[in-house]
Parts: sequence; C-alpha cells; structure tokens
Amino acid sequence: MLMTDGEIKEALASGELIIDPCDEKRIEPCSYDARAGREVLVSGNEKLIDLSKSNSVTLRPGDFALIITHESFRLPLNMAGNIGMKSGLARRGLILLAGMQIDPGFEGHLKLGLYNCGGRPITIDYLDQICLIEFHRLNKPAERGIGTFPDLKEGRIPEGDKAYLRELETTSLSDVAKDMRSLTQNMNTLTTVTYKFMLPILIAIFAGTVVSIIFRFK
Repeated sequence: MLMTDGEIKEALASGELIIDPCDEKRIEPCSYDARAGREVLVSGNEKLIDLSKSNSVTLRPGDFALIITHESFRLPLNMAGNIGMKSGLARRGLILLAGMQIDPGFEGHLKLGLYNCGGRPITIDYLDQICLIEFHRLNKPAERGIGTFPDLKEGRIPEGDKAYLRELETTSLSDVAKDMRSLTQNMNTLTTVTYKFMLPILIAIFAGTVVSIIFRFK
C-alpha cells in the first residue's frame, strides 16, 4: 500500500523508517524528494567529483553520470520503495537509469545513473532534488532483507561501478555521446514538423542503447 505523507512522518517518528538527514520540507503528499549527494562520476572524467566542494556538475548531451543521494535510507522488512524521476529534470532531457525498487531491509545511500538525452547541457547543483521515493507498506514482512552494500552505507560509489564506467567510456558510451551531440546539431537543420516527429523516436533509440549499456549498474 502506497504511504501518504502522514504515514511517512509517523514511520519516521517511530524509527520504523529512517531517512538521514531528513528534511520534512522534502516530504510530498505520497513521496520523499531525495537530493544530490557528494560523489559524482561523469563519463569521460577519470576524477571523482565532490559536489559539496565543486557545488555543481554539468552533463553535456550524451553524458552519463553516477551519483549518490545525499540521504541515507533504512527500510524495515515490511516496507519497499520505488524510485522516480523529478518531472522538472525529465522535461530538460535527463533520464534516470537505476534499479527502480528499493528492497525491504535496504540500508544506505542510493546510487543513481543519470543520462542527458537532451540537446543542451544540464547542470546539477549540490543538494538539488534529483529523484522521488515512494514508500509502500507490505501486507507481510519479507522473509529476508537485501544484503548489505558497505560502500553505499558509507555514501560512496562502489569501486566496481567506477571501474566499469571508466571502461565503458573507452568503448560504447563514448560513441553514444558523440552520436548524441551530432544528432543535436543535425536536428537544427530539420523542419519543425520533421523535428517534432523524429526527435522522440531518435531519443528513444539512444535511451534504449544507453540502458542496455549500463544495465550492469542495476
């Protein structure tokens, strides 16, 4: 059953659900808005970005990034979560690529994949709202919770994912990024009717390609 804002507040007050740090202003009628945390890794960049120091990161068209949420979550065995994209970022062309479910018993920060499929750079500031979390109370507790992820518990991008993203950039992902930038330039020469008809189709093709490439991160 989807939990309302009042039910989320009650679960937080009792300690059944933990969001750390929790800002009640981020609680929506039936969700919580999670914010951009410290660690970000962008395709084509070997250096891990600390958003708390750089304040922002810009994703060019075709760029893919891994980012950790500012908040850490701990769910009981009778609760699961769903992750959704904030509509404002989605309208600008940012696609959320991550496992959409938070399993019962999960404890740690969330690791999100972000892909800029739009035609313009997108800047994400530290503590920007980047996704929403819906909480669902289960009819019965799960028999076992999901395993522990030490890096996520400490708010770090797992080393294996860092290495995999850097490896991808040398092959498929860099090609997708170049093609996306080329697509953006070519679309400027199309008529308005053709633009409106073709753009959603082409973006869907590119998004599908990227999803298949980063399926490893789910």
